[in-house]
Amino acid sequence: MPEPLFLLLYRSQGESAAERAVDGARAAALRDTVARARAAGFERILLATTDSRPFTTVPGLEIQVDEGDAPFAVRLRDLLGQLRPASLCYAGGGMPGFRPTHWRELRERLEAGESWTNNLYSSDVLATPLVDELTTIPDALTDNGLALHLRDSAGAEIGVLPRSAATLLDIDTPADLRILARCADLATIDLGPDLRASLQSCPAWVLDAPSDLDQALALFTTRETEVLVVGRVASAVWQALESETACRVRVISEERGLRVRPGQQARSLLGFHLDAVGPRNLIDALGELGDAVFLDTRPLFGHLGWRPSRADRFRSDAGDWEAIEHDDLREFTR
Repeated sequence: MPEPLFLLLYRSQGESAAERAVDGARAAALRDTVARARAAGFERILLATTDSRPFTTVPGLEIQVDEGDAPFAVRLRDLLGQLRPASLCYAGGGMPGFRPTHWRELRERLEAGESWTNNLYSSDVLATPLVDELTTIPDALTDNGLALHLRDSAGAEIGVLPRSAATLLDIDTPADLRILARCADLATIDLGPDLRASLQSCPAWVLDAPSDLDQALALFTTRETEVLVVGRVASAVWQALESETACRVRVISEERGLRVRPGQQARSLLGFHLDAVGPRNLIDALGELGDAVFLDTRPLFGHLGWRPSRADRFRSDAGDWEAIEHDDLREFTR
């Protein structure tokens, strides 16, 4: 079989403290991913990046520095047209829980001519021999929509890896760092050495304990409490919450396809309620429904038409409401 291309993309996107923390952890996860992919037998590993500095010491890594700010789909089409690989394993931001065994399985699937992903409806990883089909993807497509696009537009059969924290967890927001910092010693996650070191140097709001997050997590093992989970909640997550926790769980699941439907506005029950009663009354209502609330705010932002900066979104995630520039988001976060 011709050698597949293992492709990684990295963009450093901001200068706020929260953005730097997330970008630093993503870069560390990518360095760990390179080592694990090479251990799994991938020989050609390419990183396309706007900032090569975090990766200059990584052995055996090809680096292509991006000029400009082309959308993901345009950049991917250009890379595939230029390199013309026989097959592709794409891992956009590095997967902190993927072991060499996961990457080895994907390489074996490629050798068998199969296409596989970690999540059909929001793909972070895609291994496929259907490279030509990816050279015609629409400009608005994001990496989360790649697997679904291959299924729906090319009629491809897409296998899906078993769902677990290891195969689904990536690093997008400050909340991911807070979770990873508390899971660093779990065998089910198996973080790499660079990411471990990055988490140890994170800001205090990531590492400080006890915290609101620790108090909320403790309720999962406390009987006669109730936890509310709101947002893009998959059925497998709901099932795990029902079977693996001691508390009562209430779930409101909506807009799971939010990031793979270009041009379509989100619609959210919480958004309709906020429109009707305002942010303070919405939060009061959520407090009536659970002793702790895990709230995915992105569908709500989409429903409301809010387009806060990445820095403001991360400030909201971190609870730093006073620094938020977006007026409505600042009030909601407060």
